[in-house]
Amino acid sequence: MAIMGTRNEKKKKFKGKKKVKNLLEKKAKGLKLNQVDRRRLGKMEEKMKFKSQLRDNVKAEMRKLQDIEQ
Repeated sequence: MAIMGTRNEKKKKFKGKKKVKNLLEKKAKGLKLNQVDRRRLGKMEEKMKFKSQLRDNVKAEMRKLQDIEQ
């Protein structure tokens, strides 16, 4: 009779470098990006830039409103 669960108990072997899941980490490390990653990274950077501009504009408006109230 075969022993159950031995197949799942095998040690996993890691070959080569560990894969980086985060695209920004991949870019920071200077690893090669494929075409899909480059597109996704471009969109992500655009979104981040837009969000930071929006955040800065909101903070500036809040400061203006607080200055008017005082």
